[in-house]
Amino acid sequence: MKKLLTLGLLIAPTLSHGVLLIQPTPLNTAVKPPMTVTLDGVNQLNGISSLTRNNAALVQLGKALFWDTAVGSDGMACASCHFASGADSRTINQINPGFNHGNHTYDALPGGTVGPNAALKVNDFPLWQFTTPTVDALGNPKLNATVVDDVISSSGTLNGTFVNTIATSNGEDCTSRIIDEASINGLNVRRVEPRNTPSSINATFYVRNFWDGRANKVFNGANPFGLRDPNAKIWMNTTGTPTQVKAVIDNASLASQAVGPVLSDLEMSCNGRSFQTVGTKLVGRPILNTQTISATDSVLSTFRTNKPLYRTLIQRAFQPALWTGVNPSNIPLDEANFPLFFGLAVQAYEDTLRSGNSPYDQLPRIRQAITVPGNPVPVGTAPQLIRRPNGTFIGMNRSQSRGFDLFMGAVSPLNPQVGVDPITNAPIPQKNGNCIFCHNGPEFSSATFTALAPAPTGVRITDPNAVPLAKLAEPMPFLPGAAVVAEAVVPVFDPALQFGTYDLGFYDIGVTPIEYDRGLGGTDPWGNPLAFSLLWQNAFALNPCPTDLVTPANGAACAPPNTVDVFNVATNFVDVNGVPLVMTPVLSPARTDGSFKTPSLRNVSLTAPYFHNGSAKNLNEALLVYNNGGLFNNPNLHPEIKVLGFDAIDFTDMTNFLLMLTDNRVARESAPFDHPSLTIPNGHTKDGNGSLIAVPNTTDAIDDFLVLPATGRNGRTAPATFETKLVP
Repeated sequence: MKKLLTLGLLIAPTLSHGVLLIQPTPLNTAVKPPMTVTLDGVNQLNGISSLTRNNAALVQLGKALFWDTAVGSDGMACASCHFASGADSRTINQINPGFNHGNHTYDALPGGTVGPNAALKVNDFPLWQFTTPTVDALGNPKLNATVVDDVISSSGTLNGTFVNTIATSNGEDCTSRIIDEASINGLNVRRVEPRNTPSSINATFYVRNFWDGRANKVFNGANPFGLRDPNAKIWMNTTGTPTQVKAVIDNASLASQAVGPVLSDLEMSCNGRSFQTVGTKLVGRPILNTQTISATDSVLSTFRTNKPLYRTLIQRAFQPALWTGVNPSNIPLDEANFPLFFGLAVQAYEDTLRSGNSPYDQLPRIRQAITVPGNPVPVGTAPQLIRRPNGTFIGMNRSQSRGFDLFMGAVSPLNPQVGVDPITNAPIPQKNGNCIFCHNGPEFSSATFTALAPAPTGVRITDPNAVPLAKLAEPMPFLPGAAVVAEAVVPVFDPALQFGTYDLGFYDIGVTPIEYDRGLGGTDPWGNPLAFSLLWQNAFALNPCPTDLVTPANGAACAPPNTVDVFNVATNFVDVNGVPLVMTPVLSPARTDGSFKTPSLRNVSLTAPYFHNGSAKNLNEALLVYNNGGLFNNPNLHPEIKVLGFDAIDFTDMTNFLLMLTDNRVARESAPFDHPSLTIPNGHTKDGNGSLIAVPNTTDAIDDFLVLPATGRNGRTAPATFETKLVP
């Protein structure tokens, strides 16, 4: 739930709690809490410095690891799928047939393109097709749709089974995999991930990472799953004898994310490889040994002609207790602890990838009062844009200003009032995109730490009761069209509004049927739900809580038992008569199947294709989904996904506003977005007859490559985008 605060930009009301829905402030106001560290249950007062000792060296190590093709089994770096504005703009061999619901058979895309090693075409998009007229849950006319279950994503590894590393090669000795669906005439091509690649830029602000949130807020030093893995430990040598220690590094989701792809047999690794093997392979090698570093690289230029060993950077970046000595299996600690080093170093590098220099960030602002709809008494102040009498904002033209009003659902001379909400007395705008409900805050995403904070940095809340803190799991009405005002601190529960509990920042917007991809409704390797809401529900199933509506709001009897993760739930409510109650899953069951993390809209013009299935090639196609109120009326569809009634001018104005979120440094790959050279697998070589060519003595097809030159701090001419690479 979100608390609506406005400054004359009155938004259609909904049940609200927590997140400020004011105009998004510049990115430098985003909240990012420091990491905390406990080792074997003992809080480390020095925080992350108990593990690291030189942040500059940590960033150098992380940038080298992120871009080094030696990390993968067969030439894949982290950057191989994140080289284009943090995302992937390749258009050859980028189709997954639908692994996330067990389908291994390729469909024909709308333009006729099918299967492995295919080159995507302009008319393959969008992946959906509108069909017959229907109505949404409110009776508004919309269109039915069909969509293929294939996904446009990123080609990764050739897979096979790991045998050994090769001392003189970045590649590894792996057997060829058994011929499968990703093959042509008996030759395997690279396999493709089952979800579209999200941008790594600004990912530092997310509480959890990956589309389904499985990259845990807590980094355990070993894998993405935080406290869910009871056996994850690191090695430490504080007494002369290395011992295993349970590390809990909180607010470190990017470290959890970083270690996931390295061992994935779809992304970077042959099957059966261990992280210690990766460490053994790399620690004695020079960084980026086969790649070029620019003389003006903002982080690595010092190493252009004299590349240090990875072991050297590890020792500079981390405390000696983590790399001194060998464990009882005679494995050096700098190899045994390699996932810890990799995760924290890559996270430190990605933390520098903040794109806060867009035209939107540079707009002039003045501090203005903010209010709750229906209540003229200010509850605080915030730096907000300056509107001229004609409705435009200083620094924006008319189209951009109107697009922003549509984004916010704001009443203005460009988006006139057409009525008054009967509950809040707030003015109703002529057009309302409802975008701000999910794409709020400086990051333009509600899946962030800012969403959990009282307000962005620089926003002053004078009424402490006005903005209750958001929780990681929150009940809200799912009844379409429900409009209800929350109390300042204690929201109202009305069973007629079909309450359900969702995870903050994760929503079903109706892009695909739930059965195609459950997203947050999936499970971790131990069978536990990824969704906090469902963990909460399952915990109560083991320890039932009273469900009457007179349980005191602070009733200890309703505290959920321990689960496999750490999160909080908004449970403090009153009923329609104002009587306190504690929310339980009986009153508000989990509604998480089909939900996905809300991506940031920053640099959105550069990160096509869009959505978790990569189904839209440009912003116009993405807006079609929202304008139709989603493509599918899924049972957990977010209640703010409804028919918008936008026309071509509205689409143009919205797009012109969204273009203002592009940081030109990202487009031009200038500092901090500069990088070493990179050779990226880009489909597979064909002979004169159009047939694939085999790697000698294997059933693997020879790669074609896309060569990315090294750029320095001044960047280069902006490269081609996804849409411009499509076959006409």
